[in-house]
Amino acid sequence: MLRENEKFESQSQESAPKPACRRDQRTCVKPVTLEPGRYYRFGINSSEYHNFKSVEGIPVEPISVYFTTRGAAPELEAKMRKPRVVSMDPPNGATGVDPNTAELRVTFDVPMGAGFSWCGGGSDYPEVPEGVGARWSEDRKTCTLPVKLKPGWQYSLSLNNVSFNNFMSEAGIPLEPVAYGFKTK
Repeated sequence: MLRENEKFESQSQESAPKPACRRDQRTCVKPVTLEPGRYYRFGINSSEYHNFKSVEGIPVEPISVYFTTRGAAPELEAKMRKPRVVSMDPPNGATGVDPNTAELRVTFDVPMGAGFSWCGGGSDYPEVPEGVGARWSEDRKTCTLPVKLKPGWQYSLSLNNVSFNNFMSEAGIPLEPVAYGFKTK
């Protein structure tokens, strides 16, 4: 539900934002003008903004909507493809992983945006050394997370989840959440 004091704004560079209107407690209408042969993307809520809520105050899970209009070139159509994981190191489901492994690495089939969501917590989530963080390869296809692993430990995390979906292609298409787990020897 869009409350009276909340905004729904366009980020179109072609025109100034037009105000959204509430048709009822379930419908928000945003006037837009679409052009042929274009790629469009918008989101509803995010990890930082929770303006769309139920009457009970429960935020709608973040959603990304993306599409092309008729006449879009093949390269624009390709932007709509969801990114896929092509490899993980250590491999997903691996057992006997060397506890001296210093980083987790995930490689995607397309160049990705700058963000990432290595998700999880508690004792199942690998410790990240203080003062370091995840980083991207120059081609933006591989993201590396420095870690300190314990011997004989089962690790469980995910790439993206319902609330955090910052692993996304350069075009802004989020990776579907991927469960990732392995066990050290």
